[in-house]
Amino acid sequence: MKIISIQLHHCPLDWQINKQWTDYTLWIPTANQAQIKINNKQTIQTSTGDAFLYQPNIKYHGIHDPIKPLKVWVVHFEIDSNLIHIPFNEPIHIQNITFLKELMQRIQLGYIKKDGSGIFWLSVLLKMLQEDNNTRIRNNTNPTEKRLQRLANEIMLTPSSFKDGCIEDLAQSLSLSTDHFTRIFKKTIGSPPKKFIIQCRIKEVKSWLSNTDFTLDYIALQCGYQNAFYLSKQFKAYNGKSPKEFRKSKAR
Repeated sequence: MKIISIQLHHCPLDWQINKQWTDYTLWIPTANQAQIKINNKQTIQTSTGDAFLYQPNIKYHGIHDPIKPLKVWVVHFEIDSNLIHIPFNEPIHIQNITFLKELMQRIQLGYIKKDGSGIFWLSVLLKMLQEDNNTRIRNNTNPTEKRLQRLANEIMLTPSSFKDGCIEDLAQSLSLSTDHFTRIFKKTIGSPPKKFIIQCRIKEVKSWLSNTDFTLDYIALQCGYQNAFYLSKQFKAYNGKSPKEFRKSKAR
């Protein structure tokens, strides 16, 4: 994968698009709406939090309401076409706008720094969209279970976004009591939410330790820990070995 460009566009009043790109273009509005016509046939509406993937060599025409100018993240990238299966004929909505904003900022920072992290976080976002699409295809008829599955997907992909003590906030976001949320989360996902978040954090830490040479302090910051000491303590409690010992075993 290669990121060609990423930018948060503040569209002018007379904005419109009439293009046929040769690369993939991920489009995520952060304010207001746009109307997109595909190949002069199908028309869709995209709004705040919608992720829409423009496919290569497809004609698109788009307009917005000049009274409410569009504000949108646009990411141009190249990827092996066999690795991406997101349908282009329907936007995928992301409920957690704060989570989405943080993810896009990470992609942009990684692109600017050219350290590979931008590609990593874009892959995270694409995998999340693929999973959301798979969930939609399965057509789960239980709305609460569907929301829990989506929440679990977000936790798995960016566990650092879910801080200590967030369980009550997550329960409130689903209009549930903390106890009821914990029970149905465990029933649906197979693990209590607090344990699930920690396990996903640890998995992310393992990925950083296995694939990078960054310091533990840096990894702790990226994975949502207060400091390297707290990370090491929790990591050893769940794995039986310290981060240093784990990294050393992977280097053999």
